[in-house]
Amino acid sequence: MPKGQGRVTCPCEEVQAVLFSYAGLFSPFLARFSLFLFSYAHLIIKHEIKRLEVSNSPILR
Repeated sequence: MPKGQGRVTCPCEEVQAVLFSYAGLFSPFLARFSLFLFSYAHLIIKHEIKRLEVSNSPILR
């Protein structure tokens, strides 16, 4: 590295740093939202399995 110059960064590294700092501000919200979506998907799957059991679907055999 030439004297007097700092570390050379790729533009993608700068964009990545900006995205991480921006997402870091909202990470508690994103964590709660992800948990909500996971719980909702779990309930939908559970409900669908019960519906298939009641209808004696060959899918569950």
